[in-house]
Amino acid sequence: MVISIWKQKKAAQAGAAFDKAIELSEQNKPAEAEAAFNSLAATAPSGYRMLARLRTAAEVAERDPQAAVKLYDDISTDRSIGALEQELARIRAAGLLVDTATYPTMLQRLEPSTVPQATFAIPHANCSRCRPGTPTIRPPRANGWI
Repeated sequence: MVISIWKQKKAAQAGAAFDKAIELSEQNKPAEAEAAFNSLAATAPSGYRMLARLRTAAEVAERDPQAAVKLYDDISTDRSIGALEQELARIRAAGLLVDTATYPTMLQRLEPSTVPQATFAIPHANCSRCRPGTPTIRPPRANGWI
């Protein structure tokens, strides 16, 4: 019972700190928001810790997209968090690179997220592209992307 109350108190404190960090971000105080999210990422319970890591990467993306890609990549390979969060981080990193990365780089980053079993995939009934082992991202046509 005591542990449960303690966990609830820690979660409530982390929630309040997370809300405060979001307010700092919305008030256009990126350095303060980033520091607040970093603090949560280091000390908060696991759920808020993971959310704070994602928000830190989002804050960093505003000033240094390449550094944010590194943060998202670190999250995407962290086995201590869930597959959903890992995949979200992988997609967010790719989103930051879409205008500058090569097609093979984007294919390498996004192909795992397009299989029917992927968290954010939308399988299509009777679609040959959704069959296991069939590539789901087609190369660009001569006149641009499909």
